[in-house]
Amino acid sequence: MRKEISVITEKIGQLEDRILKLIQFVKKLKDEKTKLEKRVNILEEDLTKKMDELSSLQKQMTPLKQIEDDFNKLKEERVLVRSKVENILSELESVDLTGE
Repeated sequence: MRKEISVITEKIGQLEDRILKLIQFVKKLKDEKTKLEKRVNILEEDLTKKMDELSSLQKQMTPLKQIEDDFNKLKEERVLVRSKVENILSELESVDLTGE
């Protein structure tokens, strides 16, 4: 009977050790979870700020895009006007203005 009590006591001791290790592991997991939740919150805040910045930059870009489009149209018109002026000058050169 004493041997049986000794075996039972030993098994209870082993079970107690396992339970204590399990409790430590659960505490560690909870700590890690808390740290990860804080990190997620920080990253979400950063993401929100970045999205706001992106939105602001896109709003600023809209008038710049319009200016770029206007500039490109003016360049095209300049090339067209230049071509027409060159054609007119060429025609004028071919006309004899001396009256002969």
